[in-house]
Amino acid sequence: RVVQDLLIDNPGRVDWEEALEVLCELVLSGGIAASRKTAAGGRLQPVERLPAWLAVGLSHHIDPALKARDRRIFLNCHKTGRVPAIADILKKFSLPSGRSTEKAVCTMAVAWLLGLPDSAGRWERIRDRLAAGETISCDWLLKEVPGCTTVEDLERKWQGRPEDERFVISDPGLLFPDALDAVKEQLVIRQGEYGVPADTNMPAVLALKDLIAMKRQEWIQPFCRAKAVGIGIAAVGGSSEVRDVASAYCGFLELLGGAESDSSLNSSLVAADAKLNKLATLVREREDYVDGVERRLAGTNVTVSAVPNESIDSLDRTPLQKYIDAVEQRLGVQHGEAAGAVPASEGANVR
Repeated sequence: RVVQDLLIDNPGRVDWEEALEVLCELVLSGGIAASRKTAAGGRLQPVERLPAWLAVGLSHHIDPALKARDRRIFLNCHKTGRVPAIADILKKFSLPSGRSTEKAVCTMAVAWLLGLPDSAGRWERIRDRLAAGETISCDWLLKEVPGCTTVEDLERKWQGRPEDERFVISDPGLLFPDALDAVKEQLVIRQGEYGVPADTNMPAVLALKDLIAMKRQEWIQPFCRAKAVGIGIAAVGGSSEVRDVASAYCGFLELLGGAESDSSLNSSLVAADAKLNKLATLVREREDYVDGVERRLAGTNVTVSAVPNESIDSLDRTPLQKYIDAVEQRLGVQHGEAAGAVPASEGANVR
């Protein structure tokens, strides 16, 4: 039999993310080694090269918080055109430690494979292939991904994955940048969408304020009804703050569809923009706060409560307090009351 131990010498100081990655690597290695042992007639066959994209991707996939964070990073990569080819991901046998774009992409690659039909059977076939000393390649994946006959087909399927992820609600009610971004995207008006006529005399892209001068055109009323639905759907997975911003813009659209006076429309739009800008600032402050805490925890023997950070301390903490308390409570559980994280190699021994 295969006996595996994961010993964590200092659980209060170990980085929980790296510990989970080590655990998944250990479980995968053990399962593959056991499979090779059976195939070899009872002789244990150690695993020489376990792909990091698989172990790390799986560990983040099974943790809701990590998967939600990685999805946001992945969608940001898509916006900037930096989603790597699936062929390059499959070659990642090692990954950098800490919070990284590479890990986020691997998480989404594993989620993609597990989300396809017959995921249980595919997982067994991946295990058997690795047990046989083979690698997971694009050529092998062709028969695993429906509708693919060439490597180009496979890449197109993978590159289309971010569009599917845009509509996934990871943590309903929480304020994440992507929840607000989804609403902001709805505020851009394009020809041919939501009933906007494809008129060459109109700009290809319009802002909401541009519609005030067009309020009496025939297409405005149906557009306002359809666009309000789009904004509402975009905000459905967000926090009450995001939904409040969406409601403000829906209120403007209701006035626009009723052909209200220009002054009323401008006042309504200015109020909605003010709510959006205030919330966008709050999102940045929250992200800066979390990034600052993670940077402080990245060092060895860093005490969370004892390290000053002027940029964080200078914030108006009142609107942030509930969020900060929740973050610090979670970090306190994961890292210890007054202890920072150390690399998993220092805090955990794998035997």
